[in-house]
Amino acid sequence: MESGRKWEGQLDLWRADHLDRATMSVHVVATVDGVAGREIATSTKDWIIDLKAEAPLRERELEVVEVGFREGPEWLNRLKEVPWAVDTSGDLPVVHINKDFEGVSDLVGGNGTSVDNMVRDLLLAQMCTDVWTAVFHTAIGDLEIEDDGTPLFPRDWRGEVLREMLPDVVPDLPVEDALGEVHRRRTGTSGWTDLQPRIHYAATRRGDVPKALSATIRGLDSIHRGTDA
Repeated sequence: MESGRKWEGQLDLWRADHLDRATMSVHVVATVDGVAGREIATSTKDWIIDLKAEAPLRERELEVVEVGFREGPEWLNRLKEVPWAVDTSGDLPVVHINKDFEGVSDLVGGNGTSVDNMVRDLLLAQMCTDVWTAVFHTAIGDLEIEDDGTPLFPRDWRGEVLREMLPDVVPDLPVEDALGEVHRRRTGTSGWTDLQPRIHYAATRRGDVPKALSATIRGLDSIHRGTDA
């Protein structure tokens, strides 16, 4: 502690106790006016600790939540016929997996037959593509603009998304110029529609759709050859 303003500590987490990741928040409790146990401060956002990484990370750029859309928030209730939905309004993007969609939770989280695993990997690839598409559109639609009209990269995950995807969306320009070009097309009278195939391409690559689809085709072909034999 330094001048009563800084606390340092250590928390050990064991991988065996967690399936994938842990969420950690901080609450400061003190005695105030003789009353013990008063919460006087809390962390502004949680830490997402990835316990599958060789060195556990303090943050993760995506959160996955399983929830029944029928009984969930109103905005999810309106989407109850789809297997998942992406929410990009918070500090981190969130993928809501619809538990009411029969079989999707077991398929995404399970480890079944070889065919089940191929379908799962293909499903996850499509889900990731949807996420990358959603976060790109959110990021490019919420830019801070300087007085001269130059767009600035956001400082949070939105900026990271743009830096990651822009080289595939506008491959012939440096990333700063690419940001300006995409912003100009989005806010201008033409050119935005022409960029949609490139945005889809960038999202598909990062979702590993080509890899998952190729593996599925090879796997099914192998199964068919074995059946024919």
